[in-house]
Amino acid sequence: VEGDEFLAIVEYNDVQEIQNKMISINKTLKKGVSIEGTIHGLSCKSGISIYDEHGSDFESLFKKSIIALEDVRVSAHSNLLMYDDTKDEYYSRRSRIELLLNSAFDKNEFRTVYQPIVNIKDNQIRGFESLSRWTSEELGIVSPGEFVPILEQTKKISRLDEYVLNNALVTNKFLCDEYGTRYIASINISVETLMKENFTTMIDDALEKFNYDPTLLELEITESSIIKDFEAVTKKMDYLKSKGVKFSEDDFGDGFSSLTYLTRLNIDTLKISRNFLLSILNNVKNRVLVQTIITLSKRLGFYTIVEGVEDQETYELFKDYGCDYVQGYLFYRPMEEQKLLELVKNKTSKKE
Repeated sequence: VEGDEFLAIVEYNDVQEIQNKMISINKTLKKGVSIEGTIHGLSCKSGISIYDEHGSDFESLFKKSIIALEDVRVSAHSNLLMYDDTKDEYYSRRSRIELLLNSAFDKNEFRTVYQPIVNIKDNQIRGFESLSRWTSEELGIVSPGEFVPILEQTKKISRLDEYVLNNALVTNKFLCDEYGTRYIASINISVETLMKENFTTMIDDALEKFNYDPTLLELEITESSIIKDFEAVTKKMDYLKSKGVKFSEDDFGDGFSSLTYLTRLNIDTLKISRNFLLSILNNVKNRVLVQTIITLSKRLGFYTIVEGVEDQETYELFKDYGCDYVQGYLFYRPMEEQKLLELVKNKTSKKE
């Protein structure tokens, strides 16, 4: 079809027969191919649609196979998925979102909001995480959980990363100049952006453009993202760290390579996933695991931030565990730029 995508039209007696054929193909691929004496193992992910069940013409069957393929690509547990016609409304909305994203940047429909991160010892603001929001002219508010994965799949997430980066630097630079603050602006950076050849140039240009202090910038790498070339990433990180830029590992515990990331990436801060907090108050194993993570983090020289703290009991628990910073609704919800400016203005005026 294109690149590394192939289409197979298969005669079948039952659905299990199709699945067996795809499993057989994968087994053959896993045996690998020899290139210059080195064996390279391969694998494939397959999206399937069935004639007559999912359509009776080539165009609709092909489209639904592609949709099923997009679903299996983001699955960590399966290499094979059938088109699910019970999710037609979901598929239709996703297709519409993908189409509307093409013009969302040009229409200035994205905006950046800020969620302060608080020092657990004195409740003072350490800085803020910069987050993207999208209000579509047609669909209204679209959650990041919907549009971010689509931007990642369509290789357009870098444009959003750069947009948030510029907004965050402008905002924090104003706070520094106006109120004498030293807040750290934390910005999520996708692996796609990180792997671009011009990544460090993009950061350098932004720092220079806004005359921004590099020590007040922290780039968050999502732990569940897959980094294939650690050597290239490490070089870029080391270059920016030499200028004072900080790095954090976001959503620690959500992915499958946690310890690999900790030992191979030169990070400054570990952000513990909010998923650990879902049952931490009544789950002893979860509490022990979180304590271990915080202890390990300190021994490796990292600061720790816990996300999603919404109640006093959870806050006190992490305070006892020696966590450095907290982020969550207990203190602040994500806020528009104007509300952040008002918050900082009030805080600095009280000090005076």
